Amino acid sequence: MPLDKSKTFSIEIAMQNSALATTLATNAFPTLAMASVPGAVYSIWQNLFGAVVAYVFKRLK
Repeated sequence: MPLDKSKTFSIEIAMQNSALATTLATNAFPTLAMASVPGAVYSIWQNLFGAVVAYVFKRLK
């Protein structure tokens, strides 16, 4: 797989994982308000870290 596609897939999969974690926790534990917090925290972390990774990928070109 070309390097450009590998970079795109790595960022996209991380985004999908954070959304999936939040959705699954909300649906599996509807009475526990805090169940979705880890997925939400991961989503914020992933967005910040993803920006750094995208910057590094751009500089490697």
